[in-house]
Amino acid sequence: MACMLPSVVPLLALALQASWGAAQQFVLDDMDAALSISSANTFEGSYEPCLSDAYNGQFHHDWAMNKGEASFTMGFQPPRSGCYAIQEHHPGSLAACRRYLPQNVNLTVDYCKGLSTTIYYDQSSPATAGKWNTLGMWMFFEGWSGALTVRSHATEVCSAGEGKCFMLVDAFRLTRVGDTCADATAPAPAPVVLPAVPEATSADTPEQGVEHASGTVVPEQVMEFEGLLTLEVVDATRDSLWDLRATIGDALEVHFDLEQVSIVSLVAASARRLSGADASKFEARFAGQRMGSEFPTTGGLTAALQAHLNDVGSTSLVTSAEVDWVAVYAADLAGPGEPSAAGEPEPMWMWLLLNVAALLLACLLTAALARACLPKVVSADAVDAEAPPESPEKPVDVVKPLEESDKWDTASVSTGTPDSESSPSERPSTTEAVEPAGVVGTCA
Repeated sequence: MACMLPSVVPLLALALQASWGAAQQFVLDDMDAALSISSANTFEGSYEPCLSDAYNGQFHHDWAMNKGEASFTMGFQPPRSGCYAIQEHHPGSLAACRRYLPQNVNLTVDYCKGLSTTIYYDQSSPATAGKWNTLGMWMFFEGWSGALTVRSHATEVCSAGEGKCFMLVDAFRLTRVGDTCADATAPAPAPVVLPAVPEATSADTPEQGVEHASGTVVPEQVMEFEGLLTLEVVDATRDSLWDLRATIGDALEVHFDLEQVSIVSLVAASARRLSGADASKFEARFAGQRMGSEFPTTGGLTAALQAHLNDVGSTSLVTSAEVDWVAVYAADLAGPGEPSAAGEPEPMWMWLLLNVAALLLACLLTAALARACLPKVVSADAVDAEAPPESPEKPVDVVKPLEESDKWDTASVSTGTPDSESSPSERPSTTEAVEPAGVVGTCA
């Protein structure tokens, strides 16, 4: 039997690689004997609450021992060069299992041609248990080995308490999403908590604004920005994304430093086959406010949106995202039904009343001018007291009446404004103890 292994293993590898090439999506399971797996101080799972929703019914863990010395590595050969989204699966639907899972799992990704990065992600949330959770996108090249390594560390945090957290490895799934990671940001290491900055006093705070040639500083105005967000998403429908519009709005607020973002409309642009999974294209029109009139830059939006979707437990995979800015205008110029400077929508009836009042005022002014400019009409019976009496034989002249053509045109005043946009809905803000990874790795 031992003599057959050298021939059987390559055949298994070839069959697996052929399957990968067809689907361009493959799973790295901790129990898959065909994978290149190496581990230290790890054990097969036997804790029943965690076995119930583990991928294929099994996982590996460190029994909360040997912190800093336990690790589990799964190596692989990418079937084709390109950008791959990496998703992770872990158990934890039951609280008895979830309480031992860390909020800051340490994962090292070996990608590209010899590059490596380490990220941290959360296994303690019930929203991510028993499902695929997107960690980020990285470039892999055919002929260059990739690897995913989970390591234990002394600063793991879980609800069970210090020293009781399990380093747990279950399964990973890789999906090819394109030839390159076009909308990429630099791979991020562990989240960094910045120290609190003391509040500046009014004397220390410079006045914000634009300096004119005269030397005076004119405060910048809050501006309204309108944009068109184009998305390509795997495992999503128009209705499912519409239900997540508050989450998408949160991502746009954070990424573009906007306030009061509202998703005005969402349409499905197209659907096509992408890397062995159904991917659909969507277009969302949105509006938000910020200081100044410069359009924000749009780089790194894919990772930002994916991180927010992960936070709410969505299984959708964002493969691309970009924004085309449509317009920018002063935020306090409210039209009928639009938010006013005070933040409340102006009622439509008020604008109609103002229009009618303006029209009536114009008519009254026109009538007054007409009366002031008309010549006085003298009656045929009127007699000038100072004029000498006319001879009886001479008839009295009758003043010529006004011509029909002596008319006055009435000017109308229009104060109409464009149709209103829907006001932004309230969205709850989410704060995580550890920032989601949501990174994209490119090759330098």
